[in-house]
Order: sequence, then structure tokens, then C-alpha cells
Amino acid sequence: MKKRFLLISVLLIPLTGCDFINDIINPPDPPNPPEPPIVDGDELKIIALEMKGRYGDSFLVQYNNFDMLVDAGTESDEETVKAALDKYVVDKTIDIVMLSHFHSDHIGAMQDVSFFKDINMNIDMFIDPNTKPTSKTAENYVAMRDSFIDEGSKYITYYDLINDAQYGRKITIDEEANIYLEFFDTGEVATPLEEVSDLNASSIACVLNYNNAKVFMAGDLPSAEETKLIESMDKSEKEYFKETNFVLYKTCHHGSKTSNGDELLTYVKPDMIFTMSGILSSNQENAPLEDQHPYIEAVERMSKYCTSIYWSSINGESTFTSKGDAFAFTSLGRTVDYYVDGEIVNREEEKDISFLDSAWYKSLKTNI
Repeated sequence: MKKRFLLISVLLIPLTGCDFINDIINPPDPPNPPEPPIVDGDELKIIALEMKGRYGDSFLVQYNNFDMLVDAGTESDEETVKAALDKYVVDKTIDIVMLSHFHSDHIGAMQDVSFFKDINMNIDMFIDPNTKPTSKTAENYVAMRDSFIDEGSKYITYYDLINDAQYGRKITIDEEANIYLEFFDTGEVATPLEEVSDLNASSIACVLNYNNAKVFMAGDLPSAEETKLIESMDKSEKEYFKETNFVLYKTCHHGSKTSNGDELLTYVKPDMIFTMSGILSSNQENAPLEDQHPYIEAVERMSKYCTSIYWSSINGESTFTSKGDAFAFTSLGRTVDYYVDGEIVNREEEKDISFLDSAWYKSLKTNI
């Protein structure tokens, strides 16, 4: 048997040639392993939701497994916000729910524990101004918040973030990646359960920092408080708004003409701007557009500093993504129509454009 095997081997060698021997002596390199799949991570995302109710304000902040909900829109936005949380918060834990102030267009959707429990969401922490509830909507929110606190959720007031040394005006999201929130004194930070005459003035103001990427947000803060805010940011000596940084500016008060003043805009130097508010039902009809938030006067003012201005009611749900430098913009396209000169404006054509290029802006500019 052995002799027969040897004979076959000798006969096969000439047939296979020298490559056979070379492959045994010098085996070829193994094939390259397949490229690993691209994993979505290390990106900071700001997801601005398309609001349905009058005014309305709600967006998500995400970094890997960190999720923060900032405001929750009007009662009409409940299903929109819940659907977004169910879609994007895959681990079913919202690390921070931050309510800028107690107006119904910012807290109206979350009126009961069912808002979160229907989609099996856990809440790790609440942050809000803790002003005295002066409406049924605010009372409902506080009752809902307190129910979660009783179950173990943490709670920090804006007043404590500004005044309690243990916080140092800062909440760290990812220390290694240098991602944190820094909070600033607007001069109108309410003491706990203070009854304030202007809820907009009590809005939380902060900067979200990720290396050279900065996100400015200040709820519905009016222009009167913007000077105090600038002084507070100056004292931090962080130079958030130096030329080498990329600043994503979330408009104050949905792009109101009584906010977003030149002094603040000159200080912040925005590179990209986003705003939220629902299209009023009167502006969804086949009739001339009426001016609404964002107001043309405010947009004109902001456009002197930046032309990349996005409104979620033009672009639909919009995502701003950064890896610690510039933000990139993508959108899903709006779901609500509006008319110009008797024609519905094409949703797809306006999906990715700046508000300055929209038929809405051009129509109102023509009629000013």
C-alpha cells in the first residue's frame, strides 16, 4: 500500500508543476479578512423634531448610549415625541429629561406617567427651573416628574446647578470624550417654587460642549436677559465661541423677533442655526402666508451671521451630527404642507435647504 501511494505521488508532481511545491514550502498569505462593519458611534447628534402644535419645541441629544430629551412640545406633539423616543432611545433609558421652562409648548406632551411608560422608558434624571406651577399643564408635569422621583429618578433644579458648588454649573456626559453641559446665570434663575411673572425669562441657558463643537441653547429667553447671559458666559473663561470652534445655535423662543438680539448673536457667532415651531393651521391653507415663528425680522438678523438656517417645519425632522468639529445636516422632509400662490410647495425639493432658500421665506419677503 505504501509503495503504491508513493508511486501515485511521484506521478502527480510533474502534473502539478513547481507551484505545488512552492505552495507547500512558501504558503501564500491568507486572504485579507473582511472589513469590519461601520458602527455608528462617537457622534454627537442633535435631532430636532417636526412640531405639529402651535409653537412647540422638542429635540434629542445623543452620544453613543447617552440620550437627553430637551423639552417635549405641545399636547398635540405627544405622539411625535413618543415615536421619536421609541425609535432612537434603543436602551429604553433617557439619561436626562431637561425642560427649559414651564410653558405648555415645551412641556405639554408629557402630562402623565403614561407618556413614558407606554413606551417602556426609564428616566435617570430630570432638570428644570422648578418655578411655581401656574397652569394645569405645569401642575400635571410636576406630578408626573415627582412620580418618577419617588421611583428613584434623580432631580436637579436650575437654581442648584447655578448656585450649588457640588455641581460647578456643569454636568459631565462623557469625561474621556470631553462632552459636558455648562449652565449659565441669566440673572433670572428662579429660586425653588418661586412664582415668576415671565416664564420665558426663567429659561435654562447652557452650552453643550464636545471638543470644538458647541451647541448653544436657552429655551425662550428674551433679549432683555441676553446681556446678563453674556456676562455669565464671559466669567466662565471657556471661550466657547472663538473662531476655531463650530457653533450650532438653537434659536431662542422659536426664532422670535423679541429674542436672538444682535448682541447675543455677535457674541455667539453661530455657524449653523436651527429652530422649531409648528406650522399654524392658517398657514396650511390655500391662502397668503401669515408671518409666524420664526419671524422674518429675527431670521434677517440671524442671516447676517450665518446663512445655514434650518426650520424643522420646512425640513422635517432634522439631525445635526458632529465628531467634535463641524456639524453636518440631514433631514427626513416635512409631513405638513403649505401653499404659495395657490400651489402646494414640493416637500422633497425643500427637504435639505436653508430657510433662506425656501418658498416660505421668499413669499413673505416679497410681501413685506
